[in-house]
Amino acid sequence: MNVKSQIYKTIIHAFNALPVRLRGNVFNTWKKSGLPYTKFYKDLRFEGKLEVQLRDTHFYMQASGGTVENEIYWKGIYRSLEPESIWLFEQLIKSGITSVVDVGANTGVYSLFSYALNPKLTIVAFEPSRKTFSKLKSNVELNQYSITLENIALSNSVGSALFYDTCDENQTNASLSSKMLKENPNAHVEMDEYEVAITTFDAYYSQSVLEKVDFIKIDVELYEAEVLEGMVQTIRKEHPYLLFEVLTEEVVSKINVIMNELPGYELYEFVTTDGNYKMRRVEKLTGKGNYDWNYFACHSTKAEQLKPLMYP
Repeated sequence: MNVKSQIYKTIIHAFNALPVRLRGNVFNTWKKSGLPYTKFYKDLRFEGKLEVQLRDTHFYMQASGGTVENEIYWKGIYRSLEPESIWLFEQLIKSGITSVVDVGANTGVYSLFSYALNPKLTIVAFEPSRKTFSKLKSNVELNQYSITLENIALSNSVGSALFYDTCDENQTNASLSSKMLKENPNAHVEMDEYEVAITTFDAYYSQSVLEKVDFIKIDVELYEAEVLEGMVQTIRKEHPYLLFEVLTEEVVSKINVIMNELPGYELYEFVTTDGNYKMRRVEKLTGKGNYDWNYFACHSTKAEQLKPLMYP
């Protein structure tokens, strides 16, 4: 290790060893000063009450050094981990949707963002991870938001299944798929495996508080296809907007098969033009080359009203 690296690690260690409140004061002063931070912020983990500033409002999260909250603290929510998804949420909420289903809610960024923009929305957030659900619940209570929280996993069957979590309190890749962590040679994490309740969204919807399903976001770490299989009846009936992540070619192939069985649905990838996000029609998912591997799908009967968001 060279001298510069050693000095850098010493400084970072000193910062992170400061009491949480003092560290927050140092970080806030740093941000307000305009000094550059892009080379350092990933090692400078913010902890404490985080105010997430939106264009005309804000919400709060309790940060404990996790990647998601740290990115938002330093960059702001519109430039953090998935800016194209945040853009889409904002546009759909402005268009007048009345409900959001957040599958794989983690600590609640998208659910909180949605409620902050429109408190009249009906929002249901699913998060099966024990530790992460506790944080999600705390964040919702911190803002006193009315969001339905479900500590269960969505799948293509009803019952129970083994859930692959990590011992890291700030996990972002827990999954029902063993391929995400347990069978992944690059996942150097301490595992925490336990049984969780699972259900299909079709079964849940038939007995839920939801009167209508307008928009479903699915981010469940290689298990997106199984979740979609469990909501096919609802999709055919309600024609909701869909946003989902695909991380591997195997998931791409599975979802392409499912989408082919949903007549009228069109697929879109995200593109940037003149610094702005747009969506471009694609015939099928391709995975590689798509912006952050997130795709949008909507029924042809709803595509016209989103025309301003489409790439020509």
